[in-house]
Amino acid sequence: MKFKKFFVVTLINLILCSFMLNISYAEDSMKALSSELVRTLGYGGAIHHYKNYVLRGKEKYFVSADKSYASAMQIVERMKGMNGLSPEENKALSDIGNMINQYRSSLPTIKEIYASEKSLFKVLKMTDDKVKIDDGPAKAGLKILRDKKQFNALENLEYTLGYGNAIHNFKNYIIRGKDKYRNNADLLYTEAETWLTKLEKNTSDPDMTKALGIIRKTVKGYHKALPKIAANYKKLEGVSSDAVRNVIVRGSDRLVKINDSA
Repeated sequence: MKFKKFFVVTLINLILCSFMLNISYAEDSMKALSSELVRTLGYGGAIHHYKNYVLRGKEKYFVSADKSYASAMQIVERMKGMNGLSPEENKALSDIGNMINQYRSSLPTIKEIYASEKSLFKVLKMTDDKVKIDDGPAKAGLKILRDKKQFNALENLEYTLGYGNAIHNFKNYIIRGKDKYRNNADLLYTEAETWLTKLEKNTSDPDMTKALGIIRKTVKGYHKALPKIAANYKKLEGVSSDAVRNVIVRGSDRLVKINDSA
């Protein structure tokens, strides 16, 4: 009888341990995929390529944006297939998936605009008129996916630089010249520099130190470009000529000479 009781207790403990391990594995997988999604959507990824395509109309940005959004959608589908998702997480993934589809499906529209219009100023206006994407739900969705998870400084740096954050606001500032984007980008690049400082303090590896130095130089380059773009956009005040406005808007993009590949 004692043996039977011991066997039952042991079996229950094994089942509980297996259950807890499965929960832990699912949480770790969710965290890893959340970071991968942030990376794919953000700096050097989908939104970066997309906004560069809007600004420059070059085919290479179209291809890169389309590829990145396809990869991001694959990550979303993998996350949707995980067990134990909360209703909030399911909605978050649905909202992010909708955002990805909207951006991806709008790429041909931008191509058509560039085919019919040579003035960048008019291209940007027509894009804003024709492409209506609300980033709010997807940005909130990413926060939900990251909620109550412990991310390291590098993962937080990638999030700060990415979709809905620094690079997104920076490119929107060039495209639209609105102060809210400049202010957001300024705060976010300051936050990125804070994460870089934490990473630098916690490494003695020469290669890591070198890599962080390159990233810091790049972040500073974007940060320092903000007042230059502001000064350039100030020239638009009182200007009615589309030709002059086009030169000023294109000049704002050309002010930023930053090698992102490094």
